[in-house]
Amino acid sequence: MAGILKKRIGITGSAACRSQMTSSVKPINAPPASATIGHDRQSNRCPPDDNANKSASADSVNSRAPTMSGRKRPRRTMVGCGMRHASKAATSPSGRLIANTARQLRCSVRYAPSTGPEVLASANTIAVVGASRDPRKAGGSVPEGLQRRGFRIIPINPFADELFGERVYRSLGEVPERIDLVDVFRPAADAPEIARQAVAIGAKALWLQEDIRSDEARRIAEEGGLDYVEDECTAVVASLYRIKKEPAA
Repeated sequence: MAGILKKRIGITGSAACRSQMTSSVKPINAPPASATIGHDRQSNRCPPDDNANKSASADSVNSRAPTMSGRKRPRRTMVGCGMRHASKAATSPSGRLIANTARQLRCSVRYAPSTGPEVLASANTIAVVGASRDPRKAGGSVPEGLQRRGFRIIPINPFADELFGERVYRSLGEVPERIDLVDVFRPAADAPEIARQAVAIGAKALWLQEDIRSDEARRIAEEGGLDYVEDECTAVVASLYRIKKEPAA
């Protein structure tokens, strides 16, 4: 009886020992009890990958850009004086206001008009429309004064043959020389037609003398690429700014 009891105790002890040894020995690469490999015990989903997170964040950023036909379009930014913006912003009232303002800024920078002194200083040959043989009139005294300052004067008059020692032409279209500035001594009602002729011959600028104004002449000249000055006297500007031309050798 005692022998049988010893055997049972030995078997039980050896089994308990084996059980304790088995539970105490763990695989070398086994994860801790609270972790699992490639699996989330609570959510029952695989853990997110770092590269996947980066890709997802990039997609979320790109998805904010406006799309057309399912394709993502890059956003545009301000370049130079003009504002280029995304198509979505262009359709909004504020976007249209920004676009119009940028367009006006580009035009004002690119096509800034020259001042009277700049126009006169850059001219050498001046065609005087309305030149007069009467020195008491502005059409007679002003061209003569400009001539003394070294400008080449070409008189335009339908009734004279020679003025200021130069041949007189009936119209601007008859002048065979290159004209830099068309100086007008005619009423404002004649200014639009003179502006058309100035554009046709390729003049650089149109100048309406003092007390002569014409919105239509301005529009024609500026659309034709000419500098435009009105209601100013070429003789006064030349005197104030001391503009003179060296005589040709």
